[in-house]
Amino acid sequence: MLINFKLTNYRSFLDSTELSMITGNISDHPDFAFKIDDKISLLRSVGIFGKNASGKTNLVKGLNFMKNVVLRSVEFATNNRLLEFEPFQLIHSKEKLAPSTFEINFIVNNIRYNYGFSSDDVSFTEEWLTSYPKGRARRLFDRKHQDFFINKNYFKEGVGLEDKTRKNTLFLTVVSSFAGNISSSICDWFNNLTIISGLEIQRYLDLSIKKIHNDPHLCEILSRFLEIADFSISKIESHTINGLPLPNLPPIFNEEFSKKMKQQTVSFKTLKTHHKVYDNEKVINLKEFDLLQNESQGTIKFIFQIVPIIESLIKGSPIVIDEFDSRLHYHLSEFLINLFNNPKINQKKSQLIYISHNGELLNNENHRRDQIWFVEKNFQGKSSLYSLLEFKNNSKKIRKDASYGQDYKNGKYGSIPILNDDPSLIADLLFKKRKQYE
Repeated sequence: MLINFKLTNYRSFLDSTELSMITGNISDHPDFAFKIDDKISLLRSVGIFGKNASGKTNLVKGLNFMKNVVLRSVEFATNNRLLEFEPFQLIHSKEKLAPSTFEINFIVNNIRYNYGFSSDDVSFTEEWLTSYPKGRARRLFDRKHQDFFINKNYFKEGVGLEDKTRKNTLFLTVVSSFAGNISSSICDWFNNLTIISGLEIQRYLDLSIKKIHNDPHLCEILSRFLEIADFSISKIESHTINGLPLPNLPPIFNEEFSKKMKQQTVSFKTLKTHHKVYDNEKVINLKEFDLLQNESQGTIKFIFQIVPIIESLIKGSPIVIDEFDSRLHYHLSEFLINLFNNPKINQKKSQLIYISHNGELLNNENHRRDQIWFVEKNFQGKSSLYSLLEFKNNSKKIRKDASYGQDYKNGKYGSIPILNDDPSLIADLLFKKRKQYE
């Protein structure tokens, strides 16, 4: 379970920024959260909204960067790779040279952990891990460049591995590679953290099809979801095609990917959908279609987004989805959010973090005030993140019965583009100014 994530000096986020899954002291939709102990309750879902280029995706990239480094930093040492250092670029000061910092609080095996690191382009300058058994802080290790403190009583698995940790490698990853119990469980948590983009369907195409092919239960669940979501699809089945070239893919996939796949003549897995055939009002048969050839782009998007969502709900692991509602109808997006908010469905306490532009999703029926977050970028290009709960209008907090979506569209909460759409100005740009170039 994710408690919070912080980052500093990464891409458009210069200042320390925190996304928290901890509930506020409010009475909105108590079922949309779950208790960890007497002090902490966590949200089942969070939506992040903002205008284009505000920095929403940079927040996701920061979390994904942390995940990939934790899981793969041993490869950096093997290949002498430098770190992908991406600090804030739009400032002329020493801050630009400061390390980037990533920190996360989460729960593994009913124990809360705080883990983080700082890095520049050649090394990890700091790294730390603290556990909180029974709520009491227990420092497991600290690192300052290549100087290490290791708690020999509670982190024995790390003793003696300091010399095997290069400056561009995380100590946590090294200890995990030697099968340390605590470090391996933490790396497993990061591995189960799913981060996807709703625009990059082709990246998840093959993986999703393979998962459906290898898991009949997943295929059954998917068929039922398609029926519930009113896609007019009775069932979906996995098929293997041997030795034939893949047909032309729909325009949802880019030209290079389509061309590459078309040239494949090896065996590949695909999906078939089944639609009811009617004689007047009576169903007389089922018609089989190829998913990629005959179904809409929205259907394809829904299927390859719902597969990791189903897995997240089954495992009880967090999932982060950028461009969450692209190519999806509002009601479908709402349906997916409510899968996580409903405790009868989300029994394993999975958590959804989604990124969206769609103000229609902002309503007090599907969200608590602490589930709604905004990203805004100032004139210096710095992004900031804030929740609706902490937002104040005329020194007053937003009421739980407010019209969130309409107020957002009207600019009440900020984080929307301010357009100068004066027809005279646009007409001058299009036509009068054109004479200078003719």
